[in-house]
Amino acid sequence: SVPAGAPPTPPAPTTYLITAGDNLWNVAATHLAGVTGRPAGSVPDAEVTPYWQRVCDLNRSRLRSGDVNLVFPGEQIGLPPIGA
Repeated sequence: SVPAGAPPTPPAPTTYLITAGDNLWNVAATHLAGVTGRPAGSVPDAEVTPYWQRVCDLNRSRLRSGDVNLVFPGEQIGLPPIGA
């Protein structure tokens, strides 16, 4: 149990395994849709953009290429909690 007055522990990032054809924008948009209970592709770009930026920031140093626009199948990325 968490002691009274202790700050809540932030949820750990979810992980995702990159597959052929993936890019961080689509992964972020699909994850955001799933977590918010909406169909994939229905989340407006204005909502995806800030989450995608957080996904990029979290994973930039983890990517083999070091480029958020170039991911490879088999790479595991972190997906930050929604709304954090």
